[in-house]
Amino acid sequence: MTREEIIKSLLHIAENSRSKGEVCKAAAEMLKQSQWINVSEKLPDTCADVLIYFDRCGGEVGIGWYNKDKGAWIKNGFMLCYNVTHWMPLPDAPKSEEVK
Repeated sequence: MTREEIIKSLLHIAENSRSKGEVCKAAAEMLKQSQWINVSEKLPDTCADVLIYFDRCGGEVGIGWYNKDKGAWIKNGFMLCYNVTHWMPLPDAPKSEEVK
């Protein structure tokens, strides 16, 4: 079963189940957010930081953002000279009571 099929099934359960609806909606949302997005399919809508995968030393992950005006990925304040192939939104920060 593909990720998309799982998400679709979870959303179907959420729409048709009173007892499991909220859990399935939350699970579907987490799956949507944890998916790598190919840059050839979509670029980030905002200039906010995202997780990026680029072709340095066989593949590296970092945090950066896409500058639409320059058509370039920015990491640590500098234009990235490596080819970014995938990106995904950063997860939400933990709530203060979760940090200890």
